[in-house]
Amino acid sequence: MENDNFDFYRRAAIVCRRIPYGKTATYGQIALLCGKPRNARQVGYALNRGRLGDGIPAHRVVNSRGILSGAAAFETY
Repeated sequence: MENDNFDFYRRAAIVCRRIPYGKTATYGQIALLCGKPRNARQVGYALNRGRLGDGIPAHRVVNSRGILSGAAAFETY
């Protein structure tokens, strides 16, 4: 099970790093591209806890309404 989570986080990191400058992706889209379409919350958890590593453009990940819902995790709202 732990190996499954590691693989998911590794895939999510790859997907997040590929979000182009000036574009956004939803937690659900990232989960879908990782092969786990019902794991949008796990993407949010991974971003919040730093499980995806350094250099992840978390400011390009939004909720299903297009809002930066993890804003409390950033220094500036």
